[in-house]
Amino acid sequence: MKRRDSERNHAYASEVISSLSIYDIQGLLKEGEVFKCGIEAYQVADFSMITFDGFNQEAEQAKFTFCSQLGIPYFIIVASEATKSYQIYISRWRDGNVVFDICYRFHTIEFISWWRSQQSFEQKKAMYNAGDRLSGSIIDRDLFSHALAWGVNIDGFSLGTNTGSVRVIFEKRICTYSADFNISNYDPDKYFHGTVHRMGDYPSWKLLFELSKKLNASLILFTFDTGNNKCVGATRVLNINEQNGITYK
Repeated sequence: MKRRDSERNHAYASEVISSLSIYDIQGLLKEGEVFKCGIEAYQVADFSMITFDGFNQEAEQAKFTFCSQLGIPYFIIVASEATKSYQIYISRWRDGNVVFDICYRFHTIEFISWWRSQQSFEQKKAMYNAGDRLSGSIIDRDLFSHALAWGVNIDGFSLGTNTGSVRVIFEKRICTYSADFNISNYDPDKYFHGTVHRMGDYPSWKLLFELSKKLNASLILFTFDTGNNKCVGATRVLNINEQNGITYK
């Protein structure tokens, strides 16, 4: 099963995130002000190849906890290359583990209708640099062809050791290294209001900040660059304002 992943690969970022027991979730669907569900999407040559045996149970339990804290279901969406159709599984807690039970079988139009019932707004912000990584993705092709947006990607979150609840939400940025532009001088506020060629970051930052408040969690930005170094910038986001930009420490 091939997992949908729009994230840019960065070896040191992966090392840092793994060492700190940070988990990600590929999609969080939201209709208006209401969070509807958390999702992971996979693709298989044929539905007969579906198996959950290789899933990391620790990570799945963390995702289940994240969604449960928001009061929403956590779904696994699987697309078949053979039939261009979908099967959707709902996660459940059973005997100390997260298990997945099938709840929907959809042809494309039925799946699009289901997606709209979870999140109806259209894609507005371009997915910079993600085109190649998603070029073979059935679900992205179907959503794009119906002008629908992917859900909010949660780059990372961590759970409190004692509480087991979400303690921190992480946003990850990887900048292309140059002598004049790297993590030593990266400013997240620089792109907040956008440029002639790039839409601003306010909508995505606003949603992440509101999510952190809803979960009573901190919002941390990790910054990496593509240079040959092992460095990470860490920023705590204190406030988001459409006019004044990002306040951070």
